[in-house]
Parts: sequence; structure tokens; C-alpha cells
Amino acid sequence: MTCRTRSKRLPWFFVGAGAAGLVLVVARLAMTGGVPDVWVLAGVVLLPLGVGGAYAAAVRVYADADGLSSRTLLRRRIARWEDVADVREYVQHLRHGDTHRVGEADAGRGEPARRRPSVTGRGPS
Repeated sequence: MTCRTRSKRLPWFFVGAGAAGLVLVVARLAMTGGVPDVWVLAGVVLLPLGVGGAYAAAVRVYADADGLSSRTLLRRRIARWEDVADVREYVQHLRHGDTHRVGEADAGRGEPARRRPSVTGRGPS
């Protein structure tokens, strides 16, 4: 079972917008001699969109024979089935799609339940 974002194109559009923002910032600062202007501000606004798009393109939660795994932009986490006592899927029904989150409870360690990264749109496939 794999949960990931519904659209594959939209996150990459935002990554491209962030890259364009970075190029815009560097080019305008080089052209104006380091004096920020409105175009530099526009480029700085586009940069977080690129980071958010990269996160959305990379986030994935999946279960296989080895255990429950999640992948984000900066982190990968694996929980073997021996360490998992309970798995729940939390579904939040939203206006433009559903948000699926997978939670797990650790077996016998007394640790609180962990929720895996939020995946919007597509459920199990």
C-alpha cells in the first residue's frame, strides 16, 4: 500500500517556480549591484513555493512486507512490523480532496503514537 500526493505535475510546477525565483533574485542583485528592488522581493516570495513543492513531490508513506516506511524531503523513517502494535489511517475530508495520514503505535515501548507525514489526495493504491 502506498499513499502519495494526488498530482505529480503541480508540485514540480512549484519547484520550477522556486528555481525561477532563485534565478530572479541572483540576476537582479547582480544587475543592480546588490541593491534589492521589487523584483528581488518577488523572487524571494517564490523561493518557499519551490521548497513546498519539493516536499510535496517527495512525501510518501508505504507499507510492505518489511514494515511501515515514510519518506519526506529530508528524512526517511522505517518501522519494522515487530515494532508496530497498531496502524491507523486518519482521513480528513476537505473541500478539494482528502488528506490521508497514517499513524502507528509502538509495541511494548511505552512511546506515544507517531503520525507519518501528511499525504493529500490519493489514498491507498
